[in-house]
Amino acid sequence: DTLSRSCNQVVSSSQLGLMLRRILAVGNVINDGRRKARGITLASLLKTATKKGNDNKTLLDHVVASVMKQGDPDGIVNFMSSMPSVKDAKRIDLKDLRATLRGLEGGLTQIRNVVAEEETNNEGICSDEATAAFISKSSRFVVEAEASIKSIASLLDEAETKVERLCKFFAEDPRTCEASSILLIIIEFSLLVNKAKDSWERRNRAAKRKMRKTPVRPKTAPGGVSHSATRTSSAAAHPSDRGALLSAIKSKAAGMNSSPLPPTDRTNSLLSAIKGRKKPTPPVVARPSTSAGQPPPDRNALLLAIANSRRKP
Repeated sequence: DTLSRSCNQVVSSSQLGLMLRRILAVGNVINDGRRKARGITLASLLKTATKKGNDNKTLLDHVVASVMKQGDPDGIVNFMSSMPSVKDAKRIDLKDLRATLRGLEGGLTQIRNVVAEEETNNEGICSDEATAAFISKSSRFVVEAEASIKSIASLLDEAETKVERLCKFFAEDPRTCEASSILLIIIEFSLLVNKAKDSWERRNRAAKRKMRKTPVRPKTAPGGVSHSATRTSSAAAHPSDRGALLSAIKSKAAGMNSSPLPPTDRTNSLLSAIKGRKKPTPPVVARPSTSAGQPPPDRNALLLAIANSRRKP
């Protein structure tokens, strides 16, 4: 009964099936250009799982890592939890069970013959009480033993059917493959999966510790000023309303028309007043030279030209 349960658990385990399908898919990717496999045999399962790549990690390491990064929602890594009877049935051999059953049947046949012989020898004569008690108890034992052996034979036939189904599940020949060998390979495969899981968890914990120890430093712009401070000062120094800036320039220019300062000094004073950020000073617009008999240039037009040259493109 334990062997039958373990075979059913292996064949019906969805977690084991998902793990095998993932390994099969990765193996087909590695063997790109060749004929793709449709299943995994016992001989290739451990060999494929332990195959190493250029990074010195096995194929199983990559499969387990991808599953663990997703949180393992289907419980693929812990597939052995869906097969609790496998470890108990790993040493059961159908051939030994069948040989034991034949021995029981042979012993029961001998007891039946002895009882029948005693009944024949004592038929028609008055036997003692001991002989009569022996014949009576032996007859009842033979009946009960026959029922038990029939039940055991039925369970053994069912177990053989389950083992044959298990062998076909892994594309093995039931005539040459034994259930114990399949179960032992599954147990060894689960140990490899657990090892890959432990390795991934260690790397993950080490990465988290490294992140906690490394302080997060703000990025600094050239000159030692942080990017956030640069963005803040730029936003404060350059208003988005260009119309308001032009109005301020015009009103400043109107006040400077009555100023006693020379035209060049007034222009420099205006430029220093409207500076909004620390950038290289734009090229000074050359004032047209005035010759005799020509009127002086319009100061307001000059100031508007300077303001327009400072606009952002």
